Amino acid sequence: MDALVVDSMRTLMGNTNISIDANFMDVGGNSIIVVRLRHILSEELAISRAARIFFNNPALSPCRLPTNRPSRGGTECDRWANR
Repeated sequence: MDALVVDSMRTLMGNTNISIDANFMDVGGNSIIVVRLRHILSEELAISRAARIFFNNPALSPCRLPTNRPSRGGTECDRWANR
């Protein structure tokens, strides 16, 4: 998943220097990029992500991109995603 997120952001942003620890907003992320990235993740992983996750938890790491599925405790990121 890390590779998919990073590769997708690199492609969308035209920037090969983006890492999994990059801040979505700091690398130029915006609402258009969110829509495009959500589509890629949905197509590749068959999961949905709320757009607000990218803005409220802007790191690209998978924890910062929690799924919209019910959590059984999970991480703080998982619990936040299920609000």
